[in-house]
Amino acid sequence: MDQKALIQTAALAHLHLSNEEMQEFQLQLSEVLKFFDKIKTFPIEKGLETLVDPLDAYRKKSLTENILRQDKVENNYSSEDLIACAPACIQQEYLVPPVME
Repeated sequence: MDQKALIQTAALAHLHLSNEEMQEFQLQLSEVLKFFDKIKTFPIEKGLETLVDPLDAYRKKSLTENILRQDKVENNYSSEDLIACAPACIQQEYLVPPVME
């Protein structure tokens, strides 16, 4: 990663880095980008088999028993109740800080 790209990335992340930190992060991010280049070479045209499936534990318990909870509405809040919890709002809309400049 060149220094110009690092400066732009730091600015987007609102980071104020010293010269020493810039040099350190430039080396670290360059290594990360090299690793991504290595990943791009993997032959995945046919897809990859997952190593972990979060539902395996449930499937092993019982194939006939559904141990996952049913989806159902627990509480029915009015929009006024929810707006009252907001730190700031105007005309029934939440006010949030901007994410992009």
